[in-house]
Amino acid sequence: MRIAIASLVIALGSAAHAGPCDDALVEPLGLGVRDARFDRGISPCVRDELGASVDGGATIDTPGFYGTLAGALRLDGRIALDLRIELGVAARVLDATFVQTAVIKVTELGYGPLEAHVSYGDDASFRGRPLRWAAIALVDVPWTQESQATRSGGAQLALAATWALSPRWTIAARVAGLGWYASSLAGVTGRAAGALDGEAIVRAARRVALGLGIDAQAGWYGAGLDHVLVRIGARVRVAARWRLELIAGAPIAGAERADVTFTLGVRRGR
Repeated sequence: MRIAIASLVIALGSAAHAGPCDDALVEPLGLGVRDARFDRGISPCVRDELGASVDGGATIDTPGFYGTLAGALRLDGRIALDLRIELGVAARVLDATFVQTAVIKVTELGYGPLEAHVSYGDDASFRGRPLRWAAIALVDVPWTQESQATRSGGAQLALAATWALSPRWTIAARVAGLGWYASSLAGVTGRAAGALDGEAIVRAARRVALGLGIDAQAGWYGAGLDHVLVRIGARVRVAARWRLELIAGAPIAGAERADVTFTLGVRRGR
């Protein structure tokens, strides 16, 4: 009897102090809206993982007789070099865009770019509960797109954290700087923005986690607010190392042109 009680106490203590990175099911659910989704959130947790996802979005301007549907197949992988450092790569192997106006319909197919990221982080605590933070650098690798006449690429520098509020609830936040350029025979142009987002993830069931987040960006379209975007997501463990995830978001304020954006993916890792 004493052994059973002691085991229960140890188990409860372990659950109460479980780290935010102990289970990939409750990692942050990142979603991007920019070209190649280079502005999406990267988890501060280090992990060995492979994934495939379909990224999509739509912009519908009914009064202006304009609409855009975009989708891409992205393959990615992450590898933990040690407990602090992670390297990651991602490739958009197929990119499709459909544009319709009052007078034309155009469908474009392409690929690229190749993306790479590195993160450095560590474990800490906040209010007596485990926290994980990381500094992250992400960049689109130049000359890895189909089009050579027009070249573009983005970069992100971010500080991200995820905090185990309780055995069921995890809180995540990120602050980031974004940069983008495009060059052609006509010249070079660029954009920059700041991003701030937060998210709450709850383990709704043993194999299911749900997330609700708010993303804000400013500076991309000028001095004003680009968007305040609300996103929801779900992650389901379908096998010991396999997970499905769906994340969708829509802007509720700002000058953002996209009406909706989403990611549907499958991931394999611990």
